[in-house]
Amino acid sequence: MSLGRRVHVDPRQRSGQTKRERSRNALVNAAITVFAERGWHGSRLEDIARAAGVSVPTAYNHFPGGKQELMGVAYAPLIEPFFEAVEAAITTLRDPLKAITQLIHQMCTIMRAHQALTAALVSAVSDQTARVGAPTDPGDVRNLVPTTAPLIQLIQYGQDLDIFNTQLDAKEVGAYHGNGLLLRLLTRPNETAEETAGFVLSQMLPALGI
Repeated sequence: MSLGRRVHVDPRQRSGQTKRERSRNALVNAAITVFAERGWHGSRLEDIARAAGVSVPTAYNHFPGGKQELMGVAYAPLIEPFFEAVEAAITTLRDPLKAITQLIHQMCTIMRAHQALTAALVSAVSDQTARVGAPTDPGDVRNLVPTTAPLIQLIQYGQDLDIFNTQLDAKEVGAYHGNGLLLRLLTRPNETAEETAGFVLSQMLPALGI
């Protein structure tokens, strides 16, 4: 019985792919360190490339969007648990109030744990908004790291069940309070995650009719 023809892979091609993946990972890891240590405005693509041990053209080859795209790719894994939590809540028909309370606490905990990188992210988003307006490029940091999207999804979920105020626009409310959470993280650096979550919920839940 034939098991099929074995596909031949050129060792040089495999080596090139491995090298490319290694360079990309090095750039992402370097970006996390440089952004956290120097902040958004204090970091240059040249600094990240140097820390990664690659050239600037190589950095642009991997990330044509430069610093903005690198920030997005570096931070994106931190918000994946938020989307997973929202999906689990909606799939299991969890109580929206419990789900949104848990999400806010989860967001505050993770973002507080990476406070310096979160501060750099907020600066990157502000900078990009001022420069180009609404995000249209897939490599835009705002498309790569949609921090308010999970909150918007849960608000809409609660409205669909007629538990949250249905007269409000879920996108506007989610964006307002999600961005308020980020602002609180920056302006209250010594506040605990629990304290931040408590404040955000105290402002958001009444608006949702809770």
